[in-house]
Amino acid sequence: MKNKLQFILSFICLVTAGLVAQSIHAQGIGDRNRPAGRGTYKIVGKVYLPDGRPAIDINVSASGAETSGVSARTDIDGAYVLSGLSSGNYTVVVRASGYQTETEFLTIAEGAISGQSFQIPFHLRPPGQPKK
Repeated sequence: MKNKLQFILSFICLVTAGLVAQSIHAQGIGDRNRPAGRGTYKIVGKVYLPDGRPAIDINVSASGAETSGVSARTDIDGAYVLSGLSSGNYTVVVRASGYQTETEFLTIAEGAISGQSFQIPFHLRPPGQPKK
């Protein structure tokens, strides 16, 4: 009887030790376990002036819980790319001297296709003009 009890207690200790060891090395599910700066998504688009021409050299930035901020400047075609993003909620902002600050919100769902690009075009407005 004493040997059976010792065997059972030893077995329980080994199983418990194995579970503890496994949980130490386990990776949970969710963004909290993703290393910072290791995203797989992009926000892309173009920024246009009120007359429809491309807005050149304009700052576009995105901020969210998963990033301290990513920014880019538009190219000669008014295009921008914000890359290295993970899933989460983002606020995308365009600031240009002489125009209203433009803001859009984007949620990149967890489980979205890896490498996917999300398009957000911006149309700059002079101060006081309502958004269409």
